[in-house]
Amino acid sequence: MHEHDVVYSNSRQRWGRTQATSKARGHAHLWW
Repeated sequence: MHEHDVVYSNSRQRWGRTQATSKARGHAHLWW
């Protein structure tokens, strides 16, 4: 695996977690 692929994968995972967090926060806002 190339180093660029590792960085790209890490950035994708980090972005995914950010999206999941914001989505959960959005749902919490709707419910509360």
